Amino acid sequence: MNPHPLRTPLEHLQTELGRVPPPEATDPLLAEVRHATSILLARTTTSPTVVPHPSFREQLSIAMDRFEVLHPTLAAAIAQVVDTLNRMGI
Repeated sequence: MNPHPLRTPLEHLQTELGRVPPPEATDPLLAEVRHATSILLARTTTSPTVVPHPSFREQLSIAMDRFEVLHPTLAAAIAQVVDTLNRMGI
């Protein structure tokens, strides 16, 4: 069985979210993205057709804009997930 197309980008995003230092690490938006990423990552393990809630894309866009200057690696990981969602037609 092939892995879900979001699996690798979500794993990378989860890693980058874990690298964000305080005080940004406690930002409510990052907490929401971290939580949604964890849930979606778990679901991609069990279901090859799982689709994220539309609010996830919105959260990612806001987070990318907010953190692109201070945390460019995080912003790049977010962009990877967004690009994958685009390729999936989501």
